[in-house]
Amino acid sequence: MKKDTGSPWWKNPLFVSISSGLLIWFIISIIESYSKGIGILTAFKKIIISFLTSEVPIWLVLIMGLIIWIIRKYIFKKRIIIKIDGIIKKAEKLKFGEEDKLDSLRKRTRMLIKRKFGEDSSYLKELKDTFFYTTEEREWWDRDIRKFINLLKTIKEDIESFL
Repeated sequence: MKKDTGSPWWKNPLFVSISSGLLIWFIISIIESYSKGIGILTAFKKIIISFLTSEVPIWLVLIMGLIIWIIRKYIFKKRIIIKIDGIIKKAEKLKFGEEDKLDSLRKRTRMLIKRKFGEDSSYLKELKDTFFYTTEEREWWDRDIRKFINLLKTIKEDIESFL
């Protein structure tokens, strides 16, 4: 499974999740301070100072970020699997010569592969190498549809095997 290695560090899901945890803690702290009658600017200064002087339980922020990251990975994984299952069901129902519907399924599959595995994925190459014939070549059509469905099932299995 090839990951997107060209993304900048601020787009890293773990960094975003930890930052989200920090932001949640920050917002809760401001609300808490404001409810005690402290002005927002004063609360903001106190929170920054407490964070910089390590009075903040940083482990809590990291754990919150890690939990957010795990939840995002799980939800993303489930959504992709549901989409792949939908594509498989539609591909199994394709009738000979329905090229428009097939083209739509291949484009959706291409999009999912790029999103999950990156531009350089071997799955993209395999998808591109699967040809579909329509005019009077029913057995080629059936064979290539089976190859397409098998590719989708392999992708699904690959996604399910990792968190």
